[in-house]
Amino acid sequence: LVEYFSYTCGACGYFAKNADPLVKSQYVAKGTVQVEYRNLVRDPLDMTAALLARCGRASAFYGNHHAIFSAQSQWVGKVQAASEAQQKSWYEGPTGQRTKRMAVDTGLFALMKTRGYTDAQLDACLASEASLAALTSMTNLGRTQDHVTGTPSFFVNGQSVGGIEWDRV
Repeated sequence: LVEYFSYTCGACGYFAKNADPLVKSQYVAKGTVQVEYRNLVRDPLDMTAALLARCGRASAFYGNHHAIFSAQSQWVGKVQAASEAQQKSWYEGPTGQRTKRMAVDTGLFALMKTRGYTDAQLDACLASEASLAALTSMTNLGRTQDHVTGTPSFFVNGQSVGGIEWDRV
């Protein structure tokens, strides 16, 4: 099972909170399904969240992923409440500085610190050109090869199954 998702997608947040745990317990835990999570980055804030979710060891991803989605309404609310000047600063300067300002202003930086990350680790993840390139490549693959037009989107054994409501399966 391949899932394409975006951290700034409300339907993806719903899936992560309500259906993904069911998929994990009913299929993954029994060994009948393996899940590959692929980002389909929609905007700079989504890229910031994706860089943080993929920070650290690969084994940390699932916990980071769910922590970010669990707090989605809080950090998206901070985006909506941000001043025009604050939002403008998110698009100025080198990538590491822009993503850090977004992460700090939205509370994503603090969220990741509660997961045990240090400032230095988070700064390195937010400034990682290799991670940025990998996420951009993943997004391009979704758009060009898999023809993903919306999130969440699912593929089973390479075949698109659209946006199945997994919590009702």
